[in-house]
Amino acid sequence: MRDAALNAMVMAVEGLATGRSHVFSDAVLVHAVRQFAALLPEFARDTATPDRRVDAALAAILVGEGTDTTGGGLTAAFSHTIGHHYGARNGAVDAILLPHVLDRLPPEPPAREAIADGLGCARRDLGTRLREVLAVPGAPGRLRDVGVRLEDLRGLAEEAGGDFSYRRAAGRLDTDDVVDIMRAAW
Repeated sequence: MRDAALNAMVMAVEGLATGRSHVFSDAVLVHAVRQFAALLPEFARDTATPDRRVDAALAAILVGEGTDTTGGGLTAAFSHTIGHHYGARNGAVDAILLPHVLDRLPPEPPAREAIADGLGCARRDLGTRLREVLAVPGAPGRLRDVGVRLEDLRGLAEEAGGDFSYRRAAGRLDTDDVVDIMRAAW
């Protein structure tokens, strides 16, 4: 549940950051971010009640609805690629990499405002708050914790660059920049 919740949370944030949102996708994605920010501590401690698990499932449906319009981005591509090669769960990889991706590809001000709204923080505190929410106990914190080897970063970056979720991304980076993001998360 923890990894699924992390995956949905990151997908919601990345969906808001794509720049392809509209009023309806923003509404469902901001609400999903708000829900998962509140739920993640319960899943990390494995104290979520059945009702809270239903809340997470419903929020995940909202993420799917929102990202049907907005798509994903580089973080999703990373989790597909790294998950394929190392057997790492998407949510764990997503949580490790999203802050680094947003550092390199910062969302436009309206998206930053929407994400901050979902996280319940001021826009200037977005990076700090996001890192706090994603740093759940028991989840790996670095790429090396999920088995990624430093010498594999270039190949992984090249493969992620061709992933379907990243091909549509508005702000595409060259391979060296993608390797730099992964190195920062390693």
